[in-house]
Order: sequence, then structure tokens, then C-alpha cells
Amino acid sequence: MQRSHLAYVESHEERLRARLKAAQDHHGQVLDQMRNLELEILSLLGEGESETEGT
Repeated sequence: MQRSHLAYVESHEERLRARLKAAQDHHGQVLDQMRNLELEILSLLGEGESETEGT
């Protein structure tokens, strides 16, 4: 009984670790996408300021 319980706990721990890694990977991807969007927005705002200064 003890062995089967430990096997269950260990397999559950492995599943949790896999889910944690997937969540951390997703978190990193979202942060990268947000940084890229921020840079794109800042770039567009900079282009808009250049156009209004030229007129």
C-alpha cells in the first residue's frame, strides 16, 4: 500500500512539475510579446511625432 501511494505521489509531482514548466514558458512568451508590442507602439508614436513636426 505504501509503495502504491508513493508511486502515485511521485507521478503527481512529475505532472505538477511539467505544468509548472509549461506555465513558466508561457509566461516568458507573453512577456516577450508584450515587450515587442510596447516597442512597436513606441516606434509608431515616434513616427507620428516626426510627421507632426514636419508639417
